[in-house]
Amino acid sequence: MTSQESIIKQKEIIEKLLLPEINNDYIICGLPNYSNIGDMIIYQGTIDLLKKTKHKCIGKCFYNDYDTFKVNTETIFIIMGGGYMGDTWRSAWETVVSFVKRFPNNKIIIFPQSVYYADKNLAQQDADIFSNNRNITICVRDTVSYNIVKNFYKNRVLLVPDIAFYLNLNKYINRIYHVSTKILYIKRTDKEFVSNNLNNEEMDIMDWPTMNYDTKSKLQKICEKSFYYYRKIIKKYPFSKPIIKPFEYSIFFNLYRYILIKEGLKLISQYKTIYTTRLHAMILSLLLNKEVVYLDNSYGKISSYCKTWLNNIENLYSYNE
Repeated sequence: MTSQESIIKQKEIIEKLLLPEINNDYIICGLPNYSNIGDMIIYQGTIDLLKKTKHKCIGKCFYNDYDTFKVNTETIFIIMGGGYMGDTWRSAWETVVSFVKRFPNNKIIIFPQSVYYADKNLAQQDADIFSNNRNITICVRDTVSYNIVKNFYKNRVLLVPDIAFYLNLNKYINRIYHVSTKILYIKRTDKEFVSNNLNNEEMDIMDWPTMNYDTKSKLQKICEKSFYYYRKIIKKYPFSKPIIKPFEYSIFFNLYRYILIKEGLKLISQYKTIYTTRLHAMILSLLLNKEVVYLDNSYGKISSYCKTWLNNIENLYSYNE
């Protein structure tokens, strides 16, 4: 199967499973306001999917700034997908757990997650809190995560492909880049990285360019500096929040997302072959029909996803094969 055939199939599954769940107006929670291109791709894929529903988005909030929403029990909360459910990125997941406590009667949809708990007692504690709202649907993006959630949580669980595969690239691709014969190795630099023996002098090796100050674009730096000052103003003058928030959200929910996705496309477009330890670098490369070789993260997230959805893709390979 080609990567493009697989993408069409995954989009069909996403539509079939998720669109019927969104049967009322909704609020999107947990949006990224940081420099990880992968999470911005998830966000854009989420936006592109939600365009298919007749219901309206009536609110948004950042992953580290869950608002105190005043809503009726008919409002749906959509929690952003990603790889933070569990205890690897605990602070991000704790915001979700705390949020769930506040809305025991609302429908909550956790968009597709990779799940990992090193501490099984913590998994049970989270599951006990979630059990107080039986109107929660947890979407997971691989069979390993599915089994973890089914083992601990009493809530409904759906196995759904990563929303990033729903990304519409048309508005982002407006030029053709020269494709070099060199290889790009996108090597993550955080705690999910696992050392390997891949060290080829013919490769260009880097993490997402948006995550390193020296390789950030000027426009990205301006956006981030604006966000920094917004935060300082709100902290010092809390009454200014209703005035500042619209500007802050406009920058991050529109301009900043566009900048980061463009940078990711610009980087990957210039190479024929991509080696990567990042799941969404792999996904973006497949969307661009590149030859891709993946190396797993610390808890097997990438291989679990590939075994679930990307078996026998002709231009996708495991480094360990």
